[in-house]
Amino acid sequence: MTVFDGPWAKELLGLLKKRLPEKTFKHVISVTEMMVRLVEPAALDHEQAVTAGLLHDLCKTMKPDELLKRAKEYGIRPNEAQKAKPNLLHGPVAAEEGRRKLKIRDEAVYEAVYYHTVGKPGWCRLGLALYVADF
Repeated sequence: MTVFDGPWAKELLGLLKKRLPEKTFKHVISVTEMMVRLVEPAALDHEQAVTAGLLHDLCKTMKPDELLKRAKEYGIRPNEAQKAKPNLLHGPVAAEEGRRKLKIRDEAVYEAVYYHTVGKPGWCRLGLALYVADF
């Protein structure tokens, strides 16, 4: 199985290529490749790992006002830190875009992408792997 196998990979790659600057796109590819390397040792599902890796920075380059607007549209209530630094909303907004616009229904992928910048107590292995792969 190659790194970008799976039903969402080609669609997400096309969307990311259009939406992200080259540097961010390369970062997303690198994170996804690391996620695939973690599949076996962390007992992850390959498709989940690829999807979370590709989706995690979908909204990374949105302007602060746009992140705040999308968060409001999606019912995400920014905390004080997110209000002060709206870029912290790129994970929650990306998770919601994945769910609403790309029809990704996998809860582990949603949670991994949503919390990938800040983590979460009791987080699933997929989320922990994404957190590590992203840094």
